[in-house]
Amino acid sequence: MKTTFLTTLAVLLSYFSAQGQSCLPNGISFQYQDEVDHFRTDYPGCKVIEGDVSIGNGFISNLDSLLGLTAINGSLYFGSTSASLDLHGLDSLQFIGQAFWLSNAQFTGFNGLKSLKTIGGDIRMYGSPMLTDLTGLESVTSVGGDLVFRQDGKLESFAGLSQLTAIGGKIDISQNIALTHLGGLDNIASVQGISVSDNPVLADLHGLESITMLNGDAIIEGNAALTSLAGLNNLTAVSGNVSVNTNNVLADLSGLNALSSAGELHILNNAALTDMSGLENLALVTGDFEISQNNAMTTLTGLSGLHKVGGKLTVTNLPALLDINGLSGLTTLGGDLTIEQDPLITDVAGLANISSWGQGIYITGNNGLLNLHGLESLDTVPGDMSVSGCFQITDLNALSNLAWV
Repeated sequence: MKTTFLTTLAVLLSYFSAQGQSCLPNGISFQYQDEVDHFRTDYPGCKVIEGDVSIGNGFISNLDSLLGLTAINGSLYFGSTSASLDLHGLDSLQFIGQAFWLSNAQFTGFNGLKSLKTIGGDIRMYGSPMLTDLTGLESVTSVGGDLVFRQDGKLESFAGLSQLTAIGGKIDISQNIALTHLGGLDNIASVQGISVSDNPVLADLHGLESITMLNGDAIIEGNAALTSLAGLNNLTAVSGNVSVNTNNVLADLSGLNALSSAGELHILNNAALTDMSGLENLALVTGDFEISQNNAMTTLTGLSGLHKVGGKLTVTNLPALLDINGLSGLTTLGGDLTIEQDPLITDVAGLANISSWGQGIYITGNNGLLNLHGLESLDTVPGDMSVSGCFQITDLNALSNLAWV
Protein backbone atom coordinates (compact mmCIF):
# COMPACT_ATOMS: atom_id res chain seq x y z
CA MET A 1 0.00 0.00 0.00
CA LYS A 2 2.88 2.38 0.86
CA THR A 3 4.56 1.82 -2.53
CA THR A 4 1.27 2.44 -4.33
CA PHE A 5 0.75 5.67 -2.42
CA LEU A 6 4.25 6.97 -3.19
CA THR A 7 3.75 6.24 -6.88
CA THR A 8 0.42 8.07 -6.84
CA LEU A 9 2.01 10.98 -4.97
CA ALA A 10 4.76 11.33 -7.59
CA VAL A 11 2.14 11.40 -10.34
CA LEU A 12 0.15 14.08 -8.52
CA LEU A 13 3.26 16.21 -7.97
CA SER A 14 3.97 16.09 -11.69
CA TYR A 15 0.34 16.81 -12.51
CA PHE A 16 0.03 19.89 -10.34
CA SER A 17 3.37 21.27 -11.45
CA ALA A 18 2.19 20.98 -15.04
CA GLN A 19 -1.18 22.61 -14.40
CA GLY A 20 0.09 26.05 -13.50
CA GLN A 21 3.11 28.20 -12.87
CA SER A 22 5.12 27.12 -9.85
CA CYS A 23 7.18 29.30 -7.55
CA LEU A 24 9.13 29.39 -4.30
CA PRO A 25 11.16 26.17 -4.37
CA ASN A 26 12.48 27.12 -0.92
CA GLY A 27 9.01 27.85 0.43
CA ILE A 28 7.62 30.94 2.12
CA SER A 29 6.71 32.12 5.62
CA PHE A 30 3.81 34.53 6.14
CA GLN A 31 4.02 36.40 9.43
CA TYR A 32 2.03 39.55 8.65
CA GLN A 33 -1.08 40.38 6.66
CA ASP A 34 0.73 42.58 4.15
CA GLU A 35 2.99 39.63 3.19
CA VAL A 36 -0.11 37.65 2.27
CA ASP A 37 -1.67 40.64 0.48
CA HIS A 38 1.42 41.07 -1.74
CA PHE A 39 1.57 37.43 -2.82
CA ARG A 40 -0.26 37.96 -6.12
CA THR A 41 1.91 40.87 -7.13
CA ASP A 42 5.16 39.29 -5.90
CA TYR A 43 4.46 35.93 -7.58
CA PRO A 44 1.98 36.60 -10.40
CA GLY A 45 0.29 33.52 -11.83
CA CYS A 46 1.75 31.17 -9.25
CA LYS A 47 -0.57 28.25 -8.57
CA VAL A 48 1.89 25.74 -7.14
CA ILE A 49 4.29 26.54 -4.28
CA GLU A 50 7.15 24.06 -4.52
CA GLY A 51 8.41 24.39 -0.95
CA ASP A 52 6.86 24.69 2.51
CA VAL A 53 4.29 27.31 3.52
CA SER A 54 4.22 28.62 7.08
CA ILE A 55 1.43 30.87 8.38
CA GLY A 56 1.62 32.11 11.95
CA ASN A 57 2.18 34.63 14.73
CA GLY A 58 -1.42 35.84 15.02
CA PHE A 59 -1.13 38.91 12.79
CA ILE A 60 -2.99 37.49 9.79
CA SER A 61 -6.77 37.73 9.45
CA ASN A 62 -7.37 36.41 5.91
CA LEU A 63 -5.68 34.51 3.10
CA ASP A 64 -7.66 36.01 0.23
CA SER A 65 -4.60 36.74 -1.88
CA LEU A 66 -3.78 33.01 -2.00
CA LEU A 67 -6.98 32.26 -3.90
CA GLY A 68 -6.13 30.24 -7.01
CA LEU A 69 -3.34 28.30 -5.28
CA THR A 70 -3.96 24.63 -6.15
CA ALA A 71 -0.96 22.84 -4.64
CA ILE A 72 1.76 23.11 -2.03
CA ASN A 73 4.38 20.49 -2.78
CA GLY A 74 5.98 20.88 0.63
CA SER A 75 4.26 21.17 4.02
CA LEU A 76 1.56 23.58 5.14
CA TYR A 77 2.11 24.82 8.68
CA PHE A 78 -0.17 26.97 10.82
CA GLY A 79 1.43 28.37 13.97
CA SER A 80 -0.06 30.69 16.59
CA THR A 81 -2.76 32.09 14.36
CA SER A 82 -5.59 34.35 15.52
CA ALA A 83 -9.10 33.06 16.19
CA SER A 84 -10.42 35.28 13.42
CA LEU A 85 -8.24 33.81 10.66
CA ASP A 86 -10.37 33.11 7.58
CA LEU A 87 -9.11 30.18 5.50
CA HIS A 88 -11.27 30.88 2.45
CA GLY A 89 -8.29 32.10 0.48
CA LEU A 90 -7.28 28.43 0.27
CA ASP A 91 -10.53 27.39 -1.44
CA SER A 92 -8.66 26.18 -4.53
CA LEU A 93 -6.04 24.13 -2.68
CA GLN A 94 -6.31 20.46 -3.63
CA PHE A 95 -2.92 19.01 -2.76
CA ILE A 96 -0.33 19.19 0.04
CA GLY A 97 2.73 17.12 -0.84
CA GLN A 98 4.08 16.70 2.66
CA ALA A 99 2.65 17.45 6.12
CA PHE A 100 -0.32 19.50 7.25
CA TRP A 101 0.55 20.92 10.69
CA LEU A 102 -1.33 22.95 13.26
CA SER A 103 0.41 24.08 16.43
CA ASN A 104 -1.52 26.34 18.79
CA ALA A 105 -3.63 27.53 15.87
CA GLN A 106 -6.63 29.45 17.21
CA PHE A 107 -9.08 29.18 14.32
CA THR A 108 -12.26 27.16 14.76
CA GLY A 109 -12.64 25.15 11.54
CA PHE A 110 -11.45 24.24 8.07
CA ASN A 111 -14.22 25.59 5.88
CA GLY A 112 -11.70 27.17 3.52
CA LEU A 113 -10.18 23.80 2.68
CA LYS A 114 -13.20 22.28 0.99
CA SER A 115 -11.18 21.35 -2.15
CA LEU A 116 -8.30 19.65 -0.34
CA LYS A 117 -8.12 15.99 -1.38
CA THR A 118 -4.58 14.72 -0.86
CA ILE A 119 -2.03 15.16 1.93
CA GLY A 120 1.24 13.38 1.17
CA GLY A 121 2.60 13.37 4.72
CA ASP A 122 1.16 13.64 8.21
CA ILE A 123 -1.81 15.51 9.57
CA ARG A 124 -0.54 16.85 12.92
CA MET A 125 -2.62 19.02 15.21
CA TYR A 126 -1.03 20.02 18.50
CA GLY A 127 -2.54 22.32 21.12
CA SER A 128 -5.21 23.84 18.87
CA PRO A 129 -7.64 25.00 21.57
CA MET A 130 -10.68 26.04 19.51
CA LEU A 131 -11.27 23.04 17.22
CA THR A 132 -14.24 20.86 18.15
CA ASP A 133 -14.06 18.63 15.08
CA LEU A 134 -12.56 18.52 11.57
CA THR A 135 -15.51 19.84 9.62
CA GLY A 136 -14.28 21.29 6.35
CA LEU A 137 -11.94 18.40 5.51
CA GLU A 138 -14.68 16.24 3.97
CA SER A 139 -12.91 16.10 0.60
CA VAL A 140 -9.70 14.57 2.00
CA THR A 141 -9.44 11.00 0.70
CA SER A 142 -5.72 10.28 1.05
CA VAL A 143 -3.13 10.85 3.80
CA GLY A 144 0.33 9.38 3.25
CA GLY A 145 1.66 9.70 6.80
CA ASP A 146 0.31 9.74 10.35
CA LEU A 147 -2.80 11.25 11.91
CA VAL A 148 -1.66 12.90 15.14
CA PHE A 149 -3.94 14.84 17.50
CA ARG A 150 -2.50 15.95 20.84
CA GLN A 151 -3.68 18.39 23.48
CA ASP A 152 -6.48 19.82 21.35
CA GLY A 153 -8.54 21.11 24.24
CA LYS A 154 -12.02 21.28 22.69
CA LEU A 155 -11.77 18.44 20.19
CA GLU A 156 -14.84 16.21 20.63
CA SER A 157 -14.72 14.00 17.53
CA PHE A 158 -13.17 13.57 14.10
CA ALA A 159 -16.25 14.50 12.13
CA GLY A 160 -15.06 15.79 8.76
CA LEU A 161 -12.80 12.86 7.86
CA SER A 162 -15.60 10.64 6.61
CA GLN A 163 -14.08 10.25 3.10
CA LEU A 164 -10.71 9.10 4.40
CA THR A 165 -10.33 5.34 3.90
CA ALA A 166 -6.57 4.76 4.16
CA ILE A 167 -3.50 6.38 5.69
CA GLY A 168 0.12 5.46 5.17
CA GLY A 169 1.15 5.74 8.81
CA LYS A 170 -0.43 5.44 12.24
CA ILE A 171 -3.23 7.09 14.21
CA ASP A 172 -2.00 8.81 17.39
CA ILE A 173 -4.63 10.42 19.62
CA SER A 174 -3.54 11.66 23.05
CA GLN A 175 -4.30 14.16 25.81
CA ASN A 176 -7.49 15.54 24.28
CA ILE A 177 -9.53 16.43 27.35
CA ALA A 178 -12.90 16.90 25.59
CA LEU A 179 -12.74 13.94 23.20
CA THR A 180 -15.85 11.81 23.74
CA HIS A 181 -15.74 9.50 20.72
CA LEU A 182 -13.73 8.61 17.61
CA GLY A 183 -16.54 9.20 15.13
CA GLY A 184 -15.21 10.42 11.79
CA LEU A 185 -12.54 7.72 11.56
CA ASP A 186 -15.17 5.09 10.72
CA ASN A 187 -14.09 4.49 7.12
CA ILE A 188 -10.35 4.13 7.69
CA ALA A 189 -9.59 0.48 6.91
CA SER A 190 -5.87 0.66 6.13
CA VAL A 191 -3.52 2.04 8.80
CA GLN A 192 -0.18 0.92 10.23
CA GLY A 193 -0.86 1.36 13.94
CA ILE A 194 -3.05 3.07 16.52
CA SER A 195 -2.29 4.80 19.81
CA VAL A 196 -5.09 6.17 21.98
CA SER A 197 -3.78 7.51 25.27
CA ASP A 198 -4.61 9.89 28.10
CA ASN A 199 -7.99 11.02 26.78
CA PRO A 200 -9.86 11.41 30.09
CA VAL A 201 -13.51 11.36 28.94
CA LEU A 202 -13.29 8.83 26.10
CA ALA A 203 -15.61 5.92 26.99
CA ASP A 204 -15.05 3.49 24.10
CA LEU A 205 -13.28 3.09 20.75
CA HIS A 206 -16.28 3.20 18.41
CA GLY A 207 -15.12 4.65 15.13
CA LEU A 208 -12.32 2.12 14.54
CA GLU A 209 -14.57 -0.71 13.33
CA SER A 210 -13.16 -0.74 9.79
CA ILE A 211 -9.67 -1.70 10.97
CA THR A 212 -8.99 -5.42 10.64
CA MET A 213 -5.17 -5.66 10.68
CA LEU A 214 -2.26 -3.59 11.94
CA ASN A 215 1.37 -3.92 10.87
CA GLY A 216 2.42 -1.73 13.79
CA ASP A 217 1.21 -1.34 17.36
CA ALA A 218 -2.15 -1.00 19.11
CA ILE A 219 -1.61 1.11 22.23
CA ILE A 220 -4.58 1.86 24.53
CA GLU A 221 -3.25 3.58 27.64
CA GLY A 222 -4.23 5.98 30.40
CA ASN A 223 -7.83 6.63 29.32
CA ALA A 224 -9.50 7.26 32.67
CA ALA A 225 -13.14 6.88 31.52
CA LEU A 226 -12.64 4.00 29.08
CA THR A 227 -15.12 1.27 30.00
CA SER A 228 -14.93 -0.76 26.78
CA LEU A 229 -12.66 -1.59 23.86
CA ALA A 230 -15.72 -1.76 21.60
CA GLY A 231 -14.67 -0.42 18.23
CA LEU A 232 -11.79 -2.86 17.84
CA ASN A 233 -14.18 -5.78 17.34
CA ASN A 234 -12.98 -6.49 13.79
CA LEU A 235 -9.26 -6.39 14.56
CA THR A 236 -7.88 -9.86 13.85
CA ALA A 237 -4.09 -9.45 13.82
CA VAL A 238 -1.48 -7.01 15.13
CA SER A 239 2.13 -7.53 14.06
CA GLY A 240 3.50 -5.18 16.69
CA ASN A 241 2.74 -4.55 20.34
CA VAL A 242 -0.75 -4.65 21.83
CA SER A 243 -0.69 -2.70 25.09
CA VAL A 244 -3.73 -2.14 27.30
CA ASN A 245 -2.35 -0.16 30.19
CA THR A 246 -3.71 2.00 33.04
CA ASN A 247 -7.32 2.24 31.91
CA ASN A 248 -8.74 2.32 35.41
CA VAL A 249 -12.43 1.56 34.77
CA LEU A 250 -11.98 -0.94 31.92
CA ALA A 251 -13.94 -4.01 33.03
CA ASP A 252 -13.07 -6.51 30.29
CA LEU A 253 -11.24 -6.98 26.99
CA SER A 254 -14.31 -7.91 24.95
CA GLY A 255 -13.54 -5.42 22.17
CA LEU A 256 -10.60 -7.65 21.24
CA ASN A 257 -12.84 -10.66 20.63
CA ALA A 258 -11.64 -11.13 17.01
CA LEU A 259 -7.92 -10.89 17.77
CA SER A 260 -6.13 -14.13 16.86
CA SER A 261 -2.47 -13.06 16.89
CA ALA A 262 -0.24 -10.33 18.26
CA GLY A 263 3.45 -9.55 18.12
CA GLU A 264 3.54 -8.73 21.82
CA LEU A 265 0.75 -8.40 24.38
CA HIS A 266 0.90 -6.35 27.56
CA ILE A 267 -2.10 -6.10 29.90
CA LEU A 268 -0.94 -3.85 32.72
CA ASN A 269 -2.31 -1.84 35.62
CA ASN A 270 -6.01 -1.88 34.71
CA ALA A 271 -7.59 -1.52 38.14
CA ALA A 272 -11.09 -2.86 37.31
CA LEU A 273 -10.08 -5.76 35.08
CA THR A 274 -11.08 -9.05 36.73
CA ASP A 275 -10.08 -11.58 34.05
CA MET A 276 -8.96 -11.87 30.41
CA SER A 277 -12.42 -12.32 28.92
CA GLY A 278 -12.55 -11.09 25.35
CA LEU A 279 -9.37 -12.82 24.20
CA GLU A 280 -10.92 -16.24 23.57
CA ASN A 281 -9.83 -16.21 19.91
CA LEU A 282 -6.21 -15.35 20.67
CA ALA A 283 -4.05 -18.29 19.57
CA LEU A 284 -0.57 -16.81 19.10
CA VAL A 285 1.67 -14.18 20.65
CA THR A 286 4.89 -14.22 18.67
CA GLY A 287 6.86 -12.18 21.21
CA ASP A 288 6.44 -11.41 24.91
CA PHE A 289 3.17 -11.70 26.84
CA GLU A 290 2.89 -9.80 30.12
CA ILE A 291 0.02 -9.66 32.61
CA SER A 292 0.87 -7.47 35.58
CA GLN A 293 -0.48 -5.10 38.24
CA ASN A 294 -4.16 -5.65 37.46
CA ASN A 295 -5.18 -5.53 41.11
CA ALA A 296 -8.73 -6.88 40.73
CA MET A 297 -7.86 -9.78 38.43
CA THR A 298 -8.94 -13.08 39.98
CA THR A 299 -8.52 -15.50 37.06
CA LEU A 300 -6.97 -15.70 33.59
CA THR A 301 -10.24 -16.86 32.05
CA GLY A 302 -10.40 -15.82 28.40
CA LEU A 303 -7.08 -17.31 27.29
CA SER A 304 -8.35 -20.81 26.52
CA GLY A 305 -7.41 -20.52 22.83
CA LEU A 306 -3.82 -19.44 23.44
CA HIS A 307 -1.43 -22.15 22.24
CA LYS A 308 1.90 -20.43 21.73
CA VAL A 309 3.92 -17.57 23.22
CA GLY A 310 7.12 -17.07 21.25
CA GLY A 311 8.83 -14.84 23.80
CA LYS A 312 8.60 -14.39 27.57
CA LEU A 313 5.48 -15.09 29.60
CA THR A 314 5.21 -12.90 32.69
CA VAL A 315 2.40 -13.12 35.26
CA THR A 316 3.30 -10.83 38.12
CA ASN A 317 1.97 -8.58 40.86
CA LEU A 318 -1.64 -9.76 40.71
CA PRO A 319 -2.74 -9.65 44.37
CA ALA A 320 -6.26 -11.10 43.76
CA LEU A 321 -5.30 -13.85 41.29
CA LEU A 322 -6.55 -17.23 42.53
CA ASP A 323 -5.07 -19.51 39.87
CA ILE A 324 -3.44 -19.57 36.42
CA ASN A 325 -5.71 -22.27 35.00
CA GLY A 326 -6.63 -19.96 32.13
CA LEU A 327 -3.26 -20.85 30.59
CA SER A 328 -4.15 -24.53 30.26
CA GLY A 329 -4.28 -24.37 26.44
CA LEU A 330 -0.67 -23.20 26.20
CA THR A 331 1.65 -25.81 24.66
CA THR A 332 4.69 -23.81 23.51
CA LEU A 333 6.71 -21.14 25.31
CA GLY A 334 9.75 -19.64 23.59
CA GLY A 335 11.18 -17.44 26.35
CA ASP A 336 11.39 -17.19 30.12
CA LEU A 337 8.45 -17.96 32.37
CA THR A 338 8.06 -15.63 35.35
CA ILE A 339 5.35 -16.17 37.99
CA GLU A 340 6.05 -13.61 40.68
CA GLN A 341 4.26 -11.86 43.55
CA ASP A 342 0.92 -13.58 43.01
CA PRO A 343 0.20 -14.34 46.69
CA LEU A 344 -3.09 -16.29 46.36
CA ILE A 345 -2.22 -18.95 43.76
CA THR A 346 -1.74 -22.39 45.33
CA ASP A 347 -0.32 -24.30 42.35
CA VAL A 348 0.74 -23.83 38.71
CA ALA A 349 -1.66 -26.35 37.20
CA GLY A 350 -2.33 -24.06 34.25
CA LEU A 351 1.16 -24.90 32.91
CA ALA A 352 0.51 -28.64 32.65
CA ASN A 353 0.16 -28.75 28.86
CA ILE A 354 3.37 -26.92 27.98
CA SER A 355 5.50 -29.42 26.10
CA SER A 356 8.07 -27.06 24.60
CA TRP A 357 9.95 -24.77 26.98
CA GLY A 358 12.15 -22.01 25.64
CA GLN A 359 14.39 -20.66 28.40
CA GLY A 360 14.31 -20.16 32.17
CA ILE A 361 11.60 -20.65 34.79
CA TYR A 362 11.29 -18.20 37.68
CA ILE A 363 8.66 -18.75 40.35
CA THR A 364 9.25 -16.28 43.14
CA GLY A 365 7.48 -14.48 45.95
CA ASN A 366 4.17 -16.37 45.71
CA ASN A 367 3.39 -16.71 49.41
CA GLY A 368 0.30 -18.91 49.00
CA LEU A 369 1.91 -21.46 46.68
CA LEU A 370 1.64 -24.95 48.20
CA ASN A 371 3.18 -27.07 45.45
CA LEU A 372 4.35 -27.04 41.84
CA HIS A 373 1.51 -29.17 40.52
CA GLY A 374 1.41 -28.50 36.78
CA LEU A 375 5.10 -29.15 36.14
CA GLU A 376 4.97 -32.96 36.31
CA SER A 377 5.88 -33.37 32.63
CA LEU A 378 8.85 -31.02 32.84
CA ASP A 379 12.07 -32.92 32.12
CA THR A 380 14.38 -30.23 30.72
CA VAL A 381 14.74 -26.51 31.38
CA PRO A 382 16.93 -24.90 28.69
CA GLY A 383 17.80 -21.96 30.94
CA ASP A 384 17.93 -21.30 34.67
CA MET A 385 15.26 -22.35 37.14
CA SER A 386 14.49 -20.58 40.39
CA VAL A 387 11.80 -21.25 42.98
CA SER A 388 12.18 -18.80 45.85
CA GLY A 389 10.18 -16.84 48.38
CA CYS A 390 7.35 -19.39 48.22
CA PHE A 391 7.45 -20.31 51.88
CA GLN A 392 4.46 -22.67 52.05
CA ILE A 393 5.76 -25.19 49.52
CA THR A 394 6.23 -28.46 51.40
CA ASP A 395 7.41 -30.72 48.58
CA LEU A 396 8.84 -30.61 45.07
CA ASN A 397 7.36 -33.91 43.91
CA ALA A 398 6.03 -32.27 40.75
CA LEU A 399 9.64 -31.94 39.57
CA SER A 400 10.38 -35.66 39.83
CA ASN A 401 10.84 -35.97 36.07
CA LEU A 402 13.20 -33.02 35.80
CA ALA A 403 16.53 -34.34 34.52
CA TRP A 404 18.41 -31.30 33.31
CA VAL A 405 18.58 -27.52 33.89
